[in-house]
Amino acid sequence: MESIGSRIKAARESKGISIIQAQKDTRISVGILSAIEADRAQEMISGPVYIKSFIKKYANYLGLDGASLAESF
Repeated sequence: MESIGSRIKAARESKGISIIQAQKDTRISVGILSAIEADRAQEMISGPVYIKSFIKKYANYLGLDGASLAESF
């Protein structure tokens, strides 16, 4: 099964969106976006509530089901 981070990264890359552009559009720092894509968000962000909210926002921005991905975290 594909990880949350790899699904999000693949969606971003398939749309041709740079991580810098994603940062500008979502207003989530590049460090957090990179950590989500690398499945290392828990190392950067304290608290699953915050991690889930970033995953949801980022996934929705990329056209994925953010609520579903956040819940599966």
